[in-house]
Amino acid sequence: NIRIVLASDVGILKGTVMDSARQPVAGLTLTFVPTVPAKFATATFYRTARTNTDGEFEVKLPPFEYAVVFIPERTKGQNDIAKWLTTAVKQAQTFKIEAGATSKATIKFDRQK
Repeated sequence: NIRIVLASDVGILKGTVMDSARQPVAGLTLTFVPTVPAKFATATFYRTARTNTDGEFEVKLPPFEYAVVFIPERTKGQNDIAKWLTTAVKQAQTFKIEAGATSKATIKFDRQK
């Protein structure tokens, strides 16, 4: 049970994931990656959160701008994840996290992808 802190003053992102029918998406893993390519090329900057039964999540993040991506199972084992992220980050919803602040978001998830 070791916790590594990359920033002494983090921000919090609270939100809900909704599908195209405006229904909450339960049990979904969200991956937050910094939008700066030099940072998303290194997995140590990634943070994940999982939605609860109501589609809600909460995650503490160091101050950066993040894109939320849904990494497909087929991509998780590939060596070219940075290449995949280059495209995915450009198309993803982004969030600016401020130190000591709590932000709220509704994230759209397309079940067809």
